[in-house]
Amino acid sequence: MSPSWHGNPLYCGRIYAVYHAGLVIPVISAARAALDEYEHIITTKMTYFPPQIPRYTHPDHQRPYGYALALTDTAEGIIMNVGEQYSELSRRWAQTGEPFTREADVRLYTMVQQAGQLAVQAVQVIFAAASSSAAKRGHRLQRYYRDVAMYQGHISAQYLTTAAELGRVHFGLPDSLF
Repeated sequence: MSPSWHGNPLYCGRIYAVYHAGLVIPVISAARAALDEYEHIITTKMTYFPPQIPRYTHPDHQRPYGYALALTDTAEGIIMNVGEQYSELSRRWAQTGEPFTREADVRLYTMVQQAGQLAVQAVQVIFAAASSSAAKRGHRLQRYYRDVAMYQGHISAQYLTTAAELGRVHFGLPDSLF
């Protein structure tokens, strides 16, 4: 396909990784929202046991926040990197004719899946740290937890299946997708 038909080399790209990014970006947003909610909880509540101090000042609450923040930042960084790689591969295909290969697309896809797994893990960490009240009906953290659980059950999130697919494509074995 010629980029001159559309005037944009991104139209030369493949869709596998881009499709999955559309599923993972909301999962990363759920992780950001969970962080915001947890920050509100720990900055407005005291620890349970004496001496009662603001939760955010205690390592038991700092640890999960910091870990979930690192997971979320990493997930977002992966998505940004995939976007840059996708743009470069599309541009190169349009300008030089060097194909944007199926293997490159599957590799980007698996990176996006890992970003999704990191964001899910961030929400799980926050949900566990927020106390059992986070599981109450109507609590925001319960909603974020359920949302990321739905992502995990989606066929596109099954990273071990896609890892095998990447191995097949890399070694030149028959591709199961197309």
